[in-house]
Amino acid sequence: MSKLHPRADHVGSLLRPASLLRAIEAETGISMGEVHATDFSLAFAKADQDAIGQITENQIRAVVAKQEEIGIGTITDGEFRRAFFMGSLDQAVRGFEPTDDTIVFHDDERSVELEGRPIVTQRLEVVGYPGADEARFTSSLTDAPVKVTFPAASSVAKPADVQAGRHRPPLRTLR
Repeated sequence: MSKLHPRADHVGSLLRPASLLRAIEAETGISMGEVHATDFSLAFAKADQDAIGQITENQIRAVVAKQEEIGIGTITDGEFRRAFFMGSLDQAVRGFEPTDDTIVFHDDERSVELEGRPIVTQRLEVVGYPGADEARFTSSLTDAPVKVTFPAASSVAKPADVQAGRHRPPLRTLR
């Protein structure tokens, strides 16, 4: 009789340790105890990443070791270098600005309204390759396959909102 081997996947984001949350809070000035959406990602992208780099790398080393210890076959850095799962885009390009748009999340008991994704206000300029940096560092810590998750373009780009009278620059292919 064969053993049952259930499969479990995770997107890649893991809970950040308290020491990392404190370092992010100290560098950005934003309380990590509050709910933040996308504007926080812009603040995080502009923060001095070197100031939290050593703590981040130490926590990534620990989370990689933990994943290997418990037998997870594909390793992630926990997305500790990101503000949230879409944060790598905000760290990779310049040209986004906050918006007054909101996103409302509902469950059976309540609704929560958060700021919407930043909008493109100018030609996007590549300023880094955070996904490659994540993969390179994590790969140096393990022989296991490494997973880096990226948001779909459809979750980032937002077309012009003609009915509300707002114009957003058209998205163009960058060459």
